[in-house]
Amino acid sequence: MDSKHQQSAKFLSCLIGIFCFFSIQAQIPAGYRVGYSKWQKQRVAELLAPDGWVNLVGLFWLEPGKNAFGSERDNQIIYSHANMPAHAGHFILSGETVTWISDPGVSVTANHQKADSLVIFAKGTPPIELSLGTLRWTIIQREDKWGIRLRDLASPALKNFAGIDYFPLDLKWRVPAHLEKDVASNLQITNVLGQTMAVPSPGKLVFTLDNKEYRLDVLNEGDQLFIVFGDATSGRESYAAGRFL
Repeated sequence: MDSKHQQSAKFLSCLIGIFCFFSIQAQIPAGYRVGYSKWQKQRVAELLAPDGWVNLVGLFWLEPGKNAFGSERDNQIIYSHANMPAHAGHFILSGETVTWISDPGVSVTANHQKADSLVIFAKGTPPIELSLGTLRWTIIQREDKWGIRLRDLASPALKNFAGIDYFPLDLKWRVPAHLEKDVASNLQITNVLGQTMAVPSPGKLVFTLDNKEYRLDVLNEGDQLFIVFGDATSGRESYAAGRFL
């Protein structure tokens, strides 16, 4: 085939692809498309919210006892920022309790009240958020470890956020499934720290796609089912750790 015919074949193939794409999109019900668009906007709003993920600037793990926090290198936990004093204060991790103590002259607040000394994490109670300028931090627990989740409400990432790429809507992937219950089932989940824990699972979701049956382990997430799985595109066309539904 000469180059002229090759170019014509490529052009025709491109036209067929475009036609097929718009034909598939035209088959998607308007209500489903509207709902999907609403979900996309809600997802972006949650990511950009004060407690979202885009403004996350640091995660620091505490050691038992005193953990000094500030911008100078003599602190155990160092974070350089215009709002961060050389020595902001320190955390005290004692058992399963974390106390914050501000250094003199540093105005750290909690719920708009000055927090010179305050228990900010204790078992069975919600963690307390501390504020200093545009910085916000809370304590998180992961099994036998306690850490500081640090956010910046003026993080450059918020201004530079360019949205999220999505695959085109395709009703092929909107499949019915049924829950095969197993009340005695546990999943061994390993987190990014390498900690493995047994998490109760209500069972498996079973569905058929392209005449092949699939089974996915699920977790309870409030009144919904939460699924984590990987496939051949993980780390190439999607998040390397897997997909979250």
